[in-house]
Amino acid sequence: MSFAMKPKVLLIAFAISPKRGGEAALGWNMAREIARHVDLTVVSAARDHKIDYRAELGQYLSEGASLNYKIEFIDPPKINKILEYFHDRGLVAVYHFWYINYQKYMYKAFKAQAENFDIIHQFNMIGFRYPGTFWKLSKPFIWGPVGGLAQFPADYFTHLDRKDAFRLRLRNWINKRAQKSKIVQRARAASSHIFAATLEAKNFFDNTAPCPVTLCPETGAQVESNIANRCGPTGQRLQVGWAGVGHPRKMPNLMRDIVRQAHECDFHIFGEGSNHFSSDYLPNARVFGILPRDKFVKQLRELDVLVHTSLLEGSPHVIAEALAAGVPCIAHNCCGMALMINKSCGVLVDVVNYEHSCFAFRQALLELSADALKLENLKRGAREAAAAMSWEKKASKIILTYSQALLSSRE
Repeated sequence: MSFAMKPKVLLIAFAISPKRGGEAALGWNMAREIARHVDLTVVSAARDHKIDYRAELGQYLSEGASLNYKIEFIDPPKINKILEYFHDRGLVAVYHFWYINYQKYMYKAFKAQAENFDIIHQFNMIGFRYPGTFWKLSKPFIWGPVGGLAQFPADYFTHLDRKDAFRLRLRNWINKRAQKSKIVQRARAASSHIFAATLEAKNFFDNTAPCPVTLCPETGAQVESNIANRCGPTGQRLQVGWAGVGHPRKMPNLMRDIVRQAHECDFHIFGEGSNHFSSDYLPNARVFGILPRDKFVKQLRELDVLVHTSLLEGSPHVIAEALAAGVPCIAHNCCGMALMINKSCGVLVDVVNYEHSCFAFRQALLELSADALKLENLKRGAREAAAAMSWEKKASKIILTYSQALLSSRE
């Protein structure tokens, strides 16, 4: 839709970068699409610990690119350097306080300018626990996509080491308490509209929020045309990918067991979690580690299928990229994966216990390895699924919400 006069929108995107995936890619892609319809200004963190968003954008612009919106980077408060010191020495939980402190500082630094906007949109990070503080302003406030409501399933704790199991149990407990926190309640009450990234988030806000709640997985896809997929497997080995960080919620141990059992497949391992795999002990696995995005996407196109073993997510960016590349996905039937994958583009594995997951993922690979026609149909369906979740379509949904929020504020 179009406006008679473009409203001034302030988008709070803590993470934004043209060089990264995840939350930073979410901020980058959605800002570009939203700015086609409104007068957009983005407020972002200058850096996230060791990630320098401002420098990455500067490099991008130096290559001849341009932006269709204004962006303001806020440097971290000085006290965050002290928190980083402790974080780097093993106190990982300090990051939570680092992030909250940064968000508060961004509000303080930009509060006066924010009064000049028609709409405030708290965009990312998507976790519900801390929704920033821009909701305090007397402006239509849009919150989301919001995620982080899902709990790590108890039946999988026994296959984690004690430290990881303790941390995830603690995270589950904190999550339950955070749902009743005052700041979540106040942000929810101040919202004109909430976008829920997962079914868990929608169920929570449907039962508690006084405003409309729309299901909107945060990740979009950018489908490229004229890209030929690898043909396989008929007489060839199935080429399988896995990408992720080494966090236990991503279940790299589960993927390692799948690799050990699926001798008929070749595995390609990407990302920070690659250190959980070794070609010495897994002869059918090739470990790539972290690759630049363009090289990673090129490798994706050489795969037959992507396996995503995570049990705790929003809407994984890597799944959107795989579908856009015409690569079907196998994932657990939970979180954002349950919204992104269906029978036309992949396989969903029920969350029961570790043994069931290991068997079901393995069985899905066996079936695809033996059925070239089914694999080809899933590859075709992957592109169709990606087109349905394009960044443009997600932006259109958000723009419509802006229009409704403005009309309501003027009544």
